[in-house]
Amino acid sequence: MRTKKHYEKMLSENPNATIGFTMAADMIFAARHDFINRADDRGGDEWKNIARNLKSKYGEVLTVDEVRAEMSPVKIAAAALGTIKTEKKAASSRENGKLGGRPAIDAFNEKFPVAQDFHSGLWGWRRINGSVDLSKCTFKSRAAASRDRNQSNEKALFNRTGEVCISE
Repeated sequence: MRTKKHYEKMLSENPNATIGFTMAADMIFAARHDFINRADDRGGDEWKNIARNLKSKYGEVLTVDEVRAEMSPVKIAAAALGTIKTEKKAASSRENGKLGGRPAIDAFNEKFPVAQDFHSGLWGWRRINGSVDLSKCTFKSRAAASRDRNQSNEKALFNRTGEVCISE
């Protein structure tokens, strides 16, 4: 088990070191909770989110100053405040729910899934007889097929509740 104090001492004794993002995630987790039991906490969602965010923001390694900035009390307080639930937020969510909530994107994605033809490696989304027509897989990436699907006229056939307005 490592404490926040242990990591602060490590940073002060090695001011020119570079730190891997997983060690930095340990340090930030310890700063938030005063300690880390690496065997248990590394498998948790909070630690994984910290590690993912660090890797996307800084890459594989961080400087001592970057780690200190992430461990600052302001950052730690902001992380804690981001999860606060208030009556105002709850009221806003209820009002949005009365207006219909989120659009039926999930139903659209289920109705028109993007799939890959494993023989050609190409992607597609057009359907025939209820499943993806692999002969229509003409896109080099899943993102391109999804973009084409989302910009298609098929989306216009979907109404607000996610029901298909006309049959296939």
